Amino acid sequence: MTGARGVAADLGLGLLALVPSVVLYRGFFESAAYWPVAAVAGIVGTGCAVAAFGWRWSPLVKVLSAVAGYVVVVLPVVLLARGGEPWTWAGAAREVATGTARGWVTVLSVGLPAPVDHRVLVPLALVTFLAAYASAGLAIGSRSPVAPAGPPVLAYGIGLVVVATVPGTSLGLAAALAAVVLAQVLYRARPASEVSVRWGAVACAVVVVAVGSGFAVRATSVFGTGALRADPRPLDLRAAETPRVLTPLADVRPQTDLDPPRPVCAVTLAADAPGLPGVAIAVLDRFDGTIWTTGGEFRAAGQRLAGAPGGPASRRVNARITVARLRSPFVPVLGQPVRLDFPGARAAVGFDEASGSLYSPDIARGGAVYDVTAELLSADPPSRAVRPSENPDDEVYRRLPPGLPPVVRQLLHEVTDPEPTPTGKLAALNTFLRGLPYNRDARPGHSYADIARVIAARQTDDDGYAEQHAAAFAVMARALGYPARVVVGYRIPTTAGVHLVSTKDATAWAEVRFPDAGWVPYDPTDPTRTERRTPPRAVSNPTPADEPGPPDLASAANRPESPHQDQPPGAPWSVVVATGAGSAVLAAALVVLGAKSWRRHRRRRRGDDADRVIGAWAECLDLLTELRVPAARHRTPGEVASDAVTALGPRVAPLADLAEAATAAVFGPRHLGPDDVRLAWATERGLRRALYRGARLPLRPINRLNPRPLRKRWRY
Repeated sequence: MTGARGVAADLGLGLLALVPSVVLYRGFFESAAYWPVAAVAGIVGTGCAVAAFGWRWSPLVKVLSAVAGYVVVVLPVVLLARGGEPWTWAGAAREVATGTARGWVTVLSVGLPAPVDHRVLVPLALVTFLAAYASAGLAIGSRSPVAPAGPPVLAYGIGLVVVATVPGTSLGLAAALAAVVLAQVLYRARPASEVSVRWGAVACAVVVVAVGSGFAVRATSVFGTGALRADPRPLDLRAAETPRVLTPLADVRPQTDLDPPRPVCAVTLAADAPGLPGVAIAVLDRFDGTIWTTGGEFRAAGQRLAGAPGGPASRRVNARITVARLRSPFVPVLGQPVRLDFPGARAAVGFDEASGSLYSPDIARGGAVYDVTAELLSADPPSRAVRPSENPDDEVYRRLPPGLPPVVRQLLHEVTDPEPTPTGKLAALNTFLRGLPYNRDARPGHSYADIARVIAARQTDDDGYAEQHAAAFAVMARALGYPARVVVGYRIPTTAGVHLVSTKDATAWAEVRFPDAGWVPYDPTDPTRTERRTPPRAVSNPTPADEPGPPDLASAANRPESPHQDQPPGAPWSVVVATGAGSAVLAAALVVLGAKSWRRHRRRRRGDDADRVIGAWAECLDLLTELRVPAARHRTPGEVASDAVTALGPRVAPLADLAEAATAAVFGPRHLGPDDVRLAWATERGLRRALYRGARLPLRPINRLNPRPLRKRWRY
């Protein structure tokens, strides 16, 4: 390939091959604002490679030029992230180095969709820049038609690992990448030379095999789709600071005891929000028989929050929350948040997709203002025909530790057995708990023993408050086999306007998951009910000598295994990477082996007698190249044969006869006949057997995969 136009077209195809790897991140980021950074990285990387390889700089200068070009790309990204804050060159260099070295921790742990900021953009710019630089450098400095296609393909593979569980298919992008790579390979192979034509045919076969393999891999779900694709994010838990609060549920009583109450936040509802149970700060889904805790994984969040989708009857509500000061790093939210905006400086926030909880020590210190867009369920309760979720994925929300008091099981039967439907049982349970006396001075705690004391003990000891009531509802709902959890938050009015929230509004409620409606709240606490129950409820504690009590309803949580549970959820990402790397090595070996076999066939069968004699001589030169015996192009065949005898000994002496035949083929081709061709190729086979005898025999299959001879073009 010669001429400026040919080089420009080759470089353009290399840049075009990077486009699929950039488009692959469209669902990873919350917006398309990452495109300019990726485009600049690709263009600057190509420009640096053109200068470095076009002017044939030394290796050190090439490395320095690549570093300088990369800094030119990422330095503006880092400086723009600082806003109007003052900066120094040393500080900027430190941030660039930190983002380059540790940016992958953020990429592999950020909540999706990821914010378009420098923490995530720097690694993307690094991959795109290096791929563009390497592709352009190979396009200029290498004769191989397929070498420039390697970096874009590698960048695409890295992107597949990064996007992981982003919904959507990447098969279309893979097909586009294969098409561009094929076009570039064929373009580079266009000269009508023996080697180039062979490379074009092999490249076509390789691309076809690669696309077919992609379909096969897709069909066998090695990579999977959507949530089933292997995701590297769970391997890194450093996305956000792990909450150190023991359980926010135990903090309900201390907050309500504060006198005077302390301000927590101000919530401005843009519209009425009927059915809103309150402002939530923490969702607790793990119970060990003593305390409720959260098992959420908080990952760095951006503007868009990808949490559990709401039901078809859900609606969106907007609210502005102004934080005074929080007692824990859990941040107030409404319903299932889907968007988080900051009118001022953006705080670092961790988000748990499963629960919709936010975690931010920066916001907890006070003074932060943020806007929340959340999904709320319909204010109408679920119909009596609806059953709670039976999805095997919700098993964690049905799980109860051993030790549920028998008195709780017996009372649960008395309350819920008259109701034939699940929603009726939950409503009866909620009504029963709301009928218990409310007392903020009751003993704290929400263990099995505390729940048994509140709901089934003597009349003088059955008072409690939101902590016990919410915990009791969640435990008893799980004992019925329903997925349930506890939510800690603050009561607020559901009308539009500004509502001031203080510590006296602290409360807790329970939620049960329904398949179409999502998490439906139940408030089992009535703060206005301060009198005791009438008549008093006395429940006897069954003993082993008594009649057998009702069966252990906690076993209802052990659902029959789903027919899909035996299917693997997707191969681990390490298996995927290892499979891809092994496939790449195998493909490269097959390409080399096929190219050598095809070239040998052409040399032996194509052309006249002189061409086939020269082909036998060229095969011997390839053999010397595999054994690292120099065969310079400027030396005559006789001189090359003499050098080979000096290096390898008398066993290659027949090479001198073949050298004479090759010289005759160049200067007197009419004097050669079929017998000379047979003798030349017999000499070639004899030399190959002689050189790979004894200890050298294992080297023969290894050297057959050596690509070095493919870069040589012997011309006589």
